Parts: sequence; C-alpha cells; structure tokens
Amino acid sequence: MTETKKIKLEELLEVKQSFDKIINADIDISVALDIERKIRKIVEEYVLYDKVNGKLVTRLGVPSGMGKYQIKDDNFDEYMKEHHKLINTEIEVSYERVSLKSIVSQDIKVSVKDINRLNDYVLDDIAVEEKKKNK
Repeated sequence: MTETKKIKLEELLEVKQSFDKIINADIDISVALDIERKIRKIVEEYVLYDKVNGKLVTRLGVPSGMGKYQIKDDNFDEYMKEHHKLINTEIEVSYERVSLKSIVSQDIKVSVKDINRLNDYVLDDIAVEEKKKNK
C-alpha cells in the first residue's frame, strides 16, 4: 500500500542514507530490489536534491579537479545559508513500507539511529505476526 508523507528534505537525506546502508550490505538481491522499488520516489526526490545542490556548489565554488567543485571560503556562509534553505524545503513523498521481516532475515547490523530514522518507512510485520499468534 502506497503512503504519502510531507517531510523536509533533511529527513529525506537521512532516510535515504539509512536505506543505502541496508541495500549496500551483503543482502539477497531480491530483497534489495524490493526495497529499491518501494522507496523509488524517495530516491527520485534525492536525485532532484542532489542536482539542485550541485548547481549551488557550482555557482559558489571553484573547480577542484575531475569535474568537482569546492566552495570558496568567501562564499561559504552564503552556501550554508542557501543549503539550509534547501534542506528545510518541505516535499511530499510517496513510498511503500518495507518489510521489517525481510530486513531482519538478511542478518545485517542496523544501528538504533538507522532504525529510528526508518520507523515510518518500515512495516513491523514481525509484531503483526506475533499478535496473530497470540490471539
């Protein structure tokens, strides 16, 4: 079931980072694909953020080699101000909850910080099964 939520880009960046840790771990490819499908809109919003932030860095930075830019010292405060405005932009994102059971079954370590970040994006199907058993 698809859910929609209004969040700030800052939260989206944290959620994407936490999902990346899971997806990039040594997990079954079908589980990774399932997660990628369910968070596709989150990834799309991240790509848009990255593009806009890249334009900001290019505008306020200087080339530092291999197509990369570094913010000039005299533009650092302006960059931070603009970046702060960017990450505090509210967006609406659609996603499907990822099965906690599928993550746990992969025997990977997930930090408490990551679990807290992903709380709204993961379906605790383990607890649901336990409730059904106990009825």
